[in-house]
Amino acid sequence: MPNSNIHHIALNLPVSWHLTLSVIRGVADVISQRPAYRLLLQNGHATVDWEVILERRPEIVICALQNPGDLEKVARVEGVVVNVSEIFSVEHIPSVLVDNAACGALVGRHLLGAGLRHFGYIGFGPHVNSQKRGQGFFSVLPEDIDAESNTLALPIEAWLDWEQMKQTMKNWARKRPRPSGVYVSSDTLARAFIEAVHELGLRIPHDFSVVGTGNYDLDTRITVPHLSSVSLNWEQAGQRAAIKAIRLFEGHPEPPLTRIPPLPVTIRESSDYFHSEDPVVAKALRYIKDHHLEELQVGDIAEAAGASRRVLEKRFRAAMSEPVYAYVTDIRLRRAKTMLVETEDTVDEVARACGFGEARYLSVALRRETGLTPAAFRKKLRTRRG
Repeated sequence: MPNSNIHHIALNLPVSWHLTLSVIRGVADVISQRPAYRLLLQNGHATVDWEVILERRPEIVICALQNPGDLEKVARVEGVVVNVSEIFSVEHIPSVLVDNAACGALVGRHLLGAGLRHFGYIGFGPHVNSQKRGQGFFSVLPEDIDAESNTLALPIEAWLDWEQMKQTMKNWARKRPRPSGVYVSSDTLARAFIEAVHELGLRIPHDFSVVGTGNYDLDTRITVPHLSSVSLNWEQAGQRAAIKAIRLFEGHPEPPLTRIPPLPVTIRESSDYFHSEDPVVAKALRYIKDHHLEELQVGDIAEAAGASRRVLEKRFRAAMSEPVYAYVTDIRLRRAKTMLVETEDTVDEVARACGFGEARYLSVALRRETGLTPAAFRKKLRTRRG
């Protein structure tokens, strides 16, 4: 006879294996501290199909809704349902969603910081998550960059023919000004675009700096060069979805929508390049790239660039829209944010490793940008709970 004191959580996640594993980890972290809750298994697997859910009637369902047909299944579920997917709009269902607009904004700032002035976006037109990533991307770019004319919106069926999809990308890339920064709504799509660029005889990242979405190990590592990507923080989404669902099941009020901030962009060879039409600025950018983790003075950068400090400051601000040292701080801070999230290093160790020297200088820079101390930033964005 089933134990009436045990409540089951069913996971229906017909999405990429990387996303599924991340959500499972997050849910497992939560229920490991709650012995009254267990995962509903199907043939030993943590993910189950709708038929099993409707037959076994678990108290809680955490799902990634992929199409309007899934709504009919949800309507038949007797327990609490929490959605973790933003493929299409489901405002009436409690949801925990990655902040897709914030993903795009992170990438836009990264590519702007690389000295680029031309930009493009590739995504699946009908998907809400793709649309929001594009909106966030263009929201931080200069106002004269038109989103519609710089977007390649692919139909969903483009997935069915890899070579034809690459041909569509080639046709789009041929018309693009170079160098351009291109944000792509998934890592797999970004891999296809990089292949298309290579087949045109063009170079990554010199002609196109490319950033994907998801930071999936397979796509980022088999792409040549290795792919920069923004991490979606799905593990934290799984944690928050489990907490929301359990609280709703136990009768506590919960907001209908929770947004999870993305993790910082992981920068690899596909976008780790500094662009400038001004040769003095270009030399300065490359020197900063090679030496920003060291004690660095603007005079050293000016000498390496072959200009006086005054000339460098003037030309750098014109090209990059910020002073030299502010740019150096931005580069250091980008690395520090990644280390705060992905390592157990102390704040002092992070500060020294990223060129700040002391924790107090890192703290001032981080608070100026995010309003958070290093400890608060780490707590907010960590994928796993300590």
